Parts: sequence; C-alpha cells; structure tokens
Amino acid sequence: MSEFGSTYEHVVQKQNDSAMKRKKILLWTLIVLSAAGLLWLGLSLEFFPVALGIVIIGGFVAVLYMRRFSRINYEYQLFEDTAVFSEILGNAARRQMISFEIRKCERIAPLADEKWARFAEEYPAEVVYSALSSPDAENVYFAAFEGEKGKKTLVYFEMTARALRLFRAANPQAVVMRAIPE
Repeated sequence: MSEFGSTYEHVVQKQNDSAMKRKKILLWTLIVLSAAGLLWLGLSLEFFPVALGIVIIGGFVAVLYMRRFSRINYEYQLFEDTAVFSEILGNAARRQMISFEIRKCERIAPLADEKWARFAEEYPAEVVYSALSSPDAENVYFAAFEGEKGKKTLVYFEMTARALRLFRAANPQAVVMRAIPE
C-alpha cells in the first residue's frame, strides 16, 4: 500500500461533559467530608496527629488519582492494515482499547449521514467503543466489524482527512467517503 508511509497517529482530548463534572464534584465532596470526619474523630478520641497524617496522605493519593482520571486523551494509530485505539489517562498511562484489521471491517462510515447512522444503530453490536472528544464532535465515523471471539463490534471515532484516505486504501469496499477539511 503506497498510501501508507509509516504510522499515522491522531490524538483527541475528551471534553468534560456535565456528567463528568458532577462526578468530580461528588468525589471531591466525599473526599472533603471524609477528611473532616476523620479529623473530628481524631480530635474526639485523642489521636489527632495520626488522623492528620492519614488525611494528608489520603489527600495526596486523591489528588494523584483525580489528576490521572480527569484528563483523558484518545489516540488513534493506523499501521499498514491495522487500526489501534488507545486511551491515555492523565498523560501518564496508556491503555489499548481495541485493535482491529481494517480490511475486515464491514463498514466505515460517517454518523452524520442518516442512512449510515441508522446502519450503526441497527448493527447487532455486542461490544461498543467510543473514542470521541464529546458526543457532538465533528466528523464522527464508526467502524463495524467482527472482533475478538466473533463478537460484533462498533467503534466510534473522529475521522481526519488523512485517516480517511488511509482507511480507504486499506479497505475501499467498506469505506464511505465524505469530504473532511484538512
């Protein structure tokens, strides 16, 4: 495939939607209330220095945990005939979500097109992955294929013009072309 030079990578940052913000507020509220309760218990039972130490260590761990899971990036990598979607947590930990052979896809199409949105909705997917920056992102495409152990799989992602050309080069029968700005 001459279209493929080396690897193509694209990263999108997940936007904090209202549900994520509510979860963060709830978690921080629980952390603060737990710390206050532990300090009050330490004062009333006369082991305040121990309680203070536990609160400081627990607060440090909570900040590290929140930092790691509050910034999520999705990385798309395209190799010769393989697409790899990974989740990067807090710019520190990478976790591969899914990897599949592009030539085995039944369909790679835009969700903006009503016909293909209906196809994705009716596709009997057992496993669904989303690597979108937000639910209302632009140039959302899906890839429908039979994944591991024969499970029908759908992956939603944000397409770029170059990635579209690479997908098309790997599986021209399955890719639905649509103009995407460079």
